[in-house]
Amino acid sequence: MGQSARNQTHTPTRLRPVSRVSPDTSVAQAARTMYQRGEDAVAVVDAHGELIGIFTARDVVGAVAAGLELSSSPVGQWLRSPRVAYRGEELQSEIWLG
Repeated sequence: MGQSARNQTHTPTRLRPVSRVSPDTSVAQAARTMYQRGEDAVAVVDAHGELIGIFTARDVVGAVAAGLELSSSPVGQWLRSPRVAYRGEELQSEIWLG
């Protein structure tokens, strides 16, 4: 391996906290949030701010393919187990999608 290859390190181009939505948020609204923020996923949190799942762009495609009415279908119906729970402070400071 050449000298230049050994000295190269990977640094993320940008880090920012992921957007949060409730399980009752519509698929359409979650998709708008992802689009507006340039994200591929949103964190789904309960009323206490605990993470109950991740809703992804792939889930949006699944909802479209299933023929759902996106403005009335909640993201909560797309969450799969296992669900990992984090306290709200941890969500804000430790969960990042680049």
